[in-house]
Amino acid sequence: MQSTPEQSGIRMAKQKTKFTVANKFEVFQSFEDGALATSEVKDYISAFTGPVVFLVAEENEQFYDGQIVTIPKGKSAMQIGTYSYESKAGVHTVPIIAFE
Repeated sequence: MQSTPEQSGIRMAKQKTKFTVANKFEVFQSFEDGALATSEVKDYISAFTGPVVFLVAEENEQFYDGQIVTIPKGKSAMQIGTYSYESKAGVHTVPIIAFE
């Protein structure tokens, strides 16, 4: 994952951990190397009310606003770090998720 000016708040974790909160995500802001997305809590149907995450784009993958992203078969969502960004509501830090 490359760091762009928009993503300067990236901190990589020393150890990856499995992200088990959700298995679907809805993109609300895309970047060259990934996207910010809300997560769908597993206990609800189509309720994207879970935590916000930063999804890492794989090679040649591009995300777009409103896209629903599901964990690919045979892969797991892994938290590989954190991403900090600023919005009108202040500074937020969210998990960086890669599908591995």
